[in-house]
Amino acid sequence: MKHKNNEWKVCTLEQAKKLVELGVVLETEKYWYPAQSRLLYRHEITDIADNVAMSSMIEIGNLLPAPDIAELGELLGQYTVMKYSHDSLWRLYDELGALRKWISQGDIPEAEVRCAALIWLIENGHIKPEEINEKE
Repeated sequence: MKHKNNEWKVCTLEQAKKLVELGVVLETEKYWYPAQSRLLYRHEITDIADNVAMSSMIEIGNLLPAPDIAELGELLGQYTVMKYSHDSLWRLYDELGALRKWISQGDIPEAEVRCAALIWLIENGHIKPEEINEKE
């Protein structure tokens, strides 16, 4: 899927769905609007919502939080995602600098890589959704 510039800075629609499935509750400045597969900024939502509360739209899946690179970095907490130019591999390290996982290779947006790392950490019990939700 070809990304538009602003979409390179947030997780994908599929990743946003997965975070919600895993129980992550976020308030962000950007949201995926699945009905139109488009990215919306918080201030654009009122035009679509017709005065429906944003929280109800999120609860029923009409809006999915789309965390950006900075927000994903905060959510990763003690974990770090890095890419080395000599091999183009994205790696996930823990707080002690130990390699935890190879994430992907190639020209993948950093937000996608960070989100993939976050999903992996949740699915493998390293981070609990409740811990993320408490940060909000």
